[in-house]
Amino acid sequence: MKKKFFNKAVLRELVPYFIFILFLMALMNGGMFYVLIESVEKRADITGEALESIDQYLQYYEASQYRMVLAANILVMLAGGLLLIWQAVRYVAPVRHVIDYMNRGKKIHYGNLSNEIIGSLEDYKVCKLRLEQMESGAQTEFIEKLSNAEFKSESRIRAEAENVGAEAYGYPYLVIMVEISNDVAEEDVDAATIYESAVVLDYLKSKREWGGYLPYVWFKKISYCRMMIVLQQREPFPVEVLHGMRDEFLRRHGVSLFWGVSRICEDPLYLWKGKAEASVAIKCCNAEHACIVYTPELEAGVKCYLPAVARNNLSAYIKSGNTEEITKIIALLKDENCVKRRLSHSQLVNLNSRVIRMLDKLQEQEKCSTEGIIDELNQFVLQNEGSHEEYFHRLKAGCMALCTKCSEEKQDRKNKLAENIKTYVDEHYQDSSLSLTQLGIAFNISESYVSLIFKEHIGIHFSTYVEEIRIKHGAMLLESSSLTVREIAEQTGYTNEQSFRRAFKKVRGVSPKEAREAVNIRKSG
Repeated sequence: MKKKFFNKAVLRELVPYFIFILFLMALMNGGMFYVLIESVEKRADITGEALESIDQYLQYYEASQYRMVLAANILVMLAGGLLLIWQAVRYVAPVRHVIDYMNRGKKIHYGNLSNEIIGSLEDYKVCKLRLEQMESGAQTEFIEKLSNAEFKSESRIRAEAENVGAEAYGYPYLVIMVEISNDVAEEDVDAATIYESAVVLDYLKSKREWGGYLPYVWFKKISYCRMMIVLQQREPFPVEVLHGMRDEFLRRHGVSLFWGVSRICEDPLYLWKGKAEASVAIKCCNAEHACIVYTPELEAGVKCYLPAVARNNLSAYIKSGNTEEITKIIALLKDENCVKRRLSHSQLVNLNSRVIRMLDKLQEQEKCSTEGIIDELNQFVLQNEGSHEEYFHRLKAGCMALCTKCSEEKQDRKNKLAENIKTYVDEHYQDSSLSLTQLGIAFNISESYVSLIFKEHIGIHFSTYVEEIRIKHGAMLLESSSLTVREIAEQTGYTNEQSFRRAFKKVRGVSPKEAREAVNIRKSG
């Protein structure tokens, strides 16, 4: 391809700005000349002269007006020229930067570049669009939720996986972070970074090596220089494959890739841990070690292992009464701290302080006393007589007891709420506007929760209960008063007589008239 095609691409970027400058100059000059003509005509009216030719108009112009028009034009032309130069540099510099990457160590000859590369350089903005489009997709969103610990139970994961057509369980997971060697901040992203990111994603998605070992592979962009790959493995994935990919990509494009690999994750509920491990590993990569598999030794400076995700999940499991996940997450914390890190006593004190803050926050949110477990854990740490494994044993026992306690207190609150709602309905059944919405506002809860409380604690649906209590009071009025059916309907919360009649017939099997006649017969008999 010849250099003229490259120049054509640059001109195509500059022409819209050039047209805009011409339009601005025409608009400005037209406005100024209109104002000048108006001023000349006013002066001519004052002197009583008739202006019939251009020469007559010109003789009325003053030298200062000529200078003003000339200065305005020069100013616009200078500003426009600077804009064109700035846009040319802004567009051409990144393009040349990309060419430097593609011809690293060589003298650039435009004729040596392929049509595909020149096309990419001309339309590098399309690369950014393609990069953003790769972000979409239900399965990618599902994996992102998994890696961000947005699911708190296996049932939720299975339901969401079925919705997006993925298979969450059945294979272990592996998380790989891949990073371009450029140390580019997000705000400094240029055409080269965008181009390289698009090329890396295309390259990784096209590799057949993934399919040989894995049923599912997901690609997620973390930044313009870093991507996350989540793998479901049929069999152990050979890390040597990553070295081969790195060498091939370096040979093709002159750009280095670094790989951070997590340990195997058997449970997708803990995929967040794999993401954290891969992130730690990628930070330790350098020119000599371009591919690093995570080991606890990489975090030797970390005092203890209790990430925010683990604390939040443990708190959520206590609140929801999920004893199975409480057991799993405390076993994870015990293994990481006692086996893989072998905490010192001072590090255990640090971990305990984080646990206590979590329990304090839980007590504040759930109104459930955590003082007992806090006192026991603090006493154990201060005495320093038992093993660190014993600490996690006590933590588990305390969380289990707290889980039961929270569940009981939550159930008591629900029972009390149910009784209050029932009392409210019993007292306001005469209100024709009585509804779930009204109850939700009265008790500051959602309509769906009111409905759930009724179903669980009263045993019937809200509408059924309201109908039954209204008919019950209606039957009492039919029996003990001389009110008409219409008056009874109004006093029992029905908007009209017909609604009361239908409801009464449905509940009692007879009409209000037949019910009253039966009462009269009993009394006369």
